[in-house]
Amino acid sequence: MDDERAWRVIEQERLRLVAILEAVTPQEWEHPSLCAGWSVRDVAAHLTLISEPPPWTAFLVTDRRDVLFDLLVHVQDVAVALGRDTPMPPDAAAAAAASGPWAAMLVT
Repeated sequence: MDDERAWRVIEQERLRLVAILEAVTPQEWEHPSLCAGWSVRDVAAHLTLISEPPPWTAFLVTDRRDVLFDLLVHVQDVAVALGRDTPMPPDAAAAAAASGPWAAMLVT
């Protein structure tokens, strides 16, 4: 997946997350996500921090694949836990899963 497509998917996934979070009820904010030990609120906070990092942290996000992977996984952590149907783009999922340090952990 080229960088242009990756950033388009990142933008689309951020917009999906916004749509999900806009509909979250007060009770759902405390609902457990699929990320062990994290509530929906915790995941939203985590994604907010990576979505708009302070300028001094720009060097921490060195690869758009890290952002893509984190976003794809955590949007599903929230959506599935809340019973929201949010399909993951197959090409983006394959590209994210095939790159980075987690790729060696995949069983094919």
